[in-house]
Amino acid sequence: LPSTYSRPQSVTLYDSTPGVIVYYTTDGSTPSSSNGTAYTGPIEIATTTTVKAIAIGTGYTPSAVATGTYTITSQ
Repeated sequence: LPSTYSRPQSVTLYDSTPGVIVYYTTDGSTPSSSNGTAYTGPIEIATTTTVKAIAIGTGYTPSAVATGTYTITSQ
């Protein structure tokens, strides 16, 4: 699906597994618990950005990295 928008976007991340924390990056690097921001609320995307996210929890294998690129065009 295309991810091109003419306005800034609010991106919500979600994992339904109890006890996991979702970590994300917006600079294209691979997220981890030491190289990422713990998700606490929507991420505001105002310019073209690649968001990568991973879910990590004690006793669980880390999830695959999910990637989404949001292209913001000028109006």
